[in-house]
Amino acid sequence: MFIRILCSSIIAFILAGCVTTPQEYKLKFAEVNEEYRQLANDLPHLRSASLSINVRKIEYKPLFIVTKSFGDVSFSDSSEDGYLDLLNPDFSRLSAPKGCQASQGSEEDAVNCFKGFSDYHEETSPFMTELSISSAEDGLKDIYKNLKGLDSLVSAIPQEQYQYLDDALSQVFDERYTLDSFSDAVEQFVARYNTEQFEDLVNVVSETKQAEALVLAEKLEKQKLLEEQRTAEEQAERFRRKSLIADHNAANKRAWSERKNFEYNLGDKICSYDNVMGFVEKVANDNVKIQTVGKAQHDLGFFFGNNSNPGASFNFTPMSMILWKTKSEVAPCSFSI
Repeated sequence: MFIRILCSSIIAFILAGCVTTPQEYKLKFAEVNEEYRQLANDLPHLRSASLSINVRKIEYKPLFIVTKSFGDVSFSDSSEDGYLDLLNPDFSRLSAPKGCQASQGSEEDAVNCFKGFSDYHEETSPFMTELSISSAEDGLKDIYKNLKGLDSLVSAIPQEQYQYLDDALSQVFDERYTLDSFSDAVEQFVARYNTEQFEDLVNVVSETKQAEALVLAEKLEKQKLLEEQRTAEEQAERFRRKSLIADHNAANKRAWSERKNFEYNLGDKICSYDNVMGFVEKVANDNVKIQTVGKAQHDLGFFFGNNSNPGASFNFTPMSMILWKTKSEVAPCSFSI
């Protein structure tokens, strides 16, 4: 069918010297898509599984003319960008391969040499895709024919096992296939496996995957418990630190509120509410002589309940002078400089 479309395109191009319009190509691809979707519909069990059979365009030059076809066939759990999914065929998804084109001398070389896809504006024309479809038509249809046997095997296993088909089939079909080699591999697989053997194969993969899932679940649960433990420890440490800060500031606030009642000895540490710190030089009734050593660069009351990080080092401005203060202006404090 597509050869007829292709021939008409070539004749129109030669006789009329014009290029087929995008709308005409869209209609042609819609017709081809419908044809191949009919073939895919004959594989209901493969189609209902979480499975794709991906194939891309290839180019190689065995003689003098560049051959355009399809290859690099593989099972996957989803359709890949730039590829045709044989179970849900849409030829408009195909992208032009980048690198390793035409210079390859065989189909196998073209399949094995792949460096991604060209950007959209560098895409090969739809006419080139037509050539690929035409040259690959027999190979594609042969694959669909052999996939019917695989679909029959799939029909014999429970549907809950379908989720493991991608892994099971990817382990068996683990090469980079041409259309012919993939078709042959499917045919040989179907001939080698009966329904019981196929179910055993999927069960082995299923058990392996479930065991891996269990190990992963246990690992994740352990990580979760460790994370919860770490979070609980961090919260406990924050609470402990918060309590220490609160107790520290509360004690220093009491010291300031009771400042008039303290008796001082020579050398005692003493501070003012504006953060001047020093040592007691002399006490005369309610007056205290202080040898200052510095002034903390913090908000007022830093030594008397306004310290958010007790025990940490703090910035201060050195100050060495003698000050006389009344007991109502100073209180015992703690500092280390």
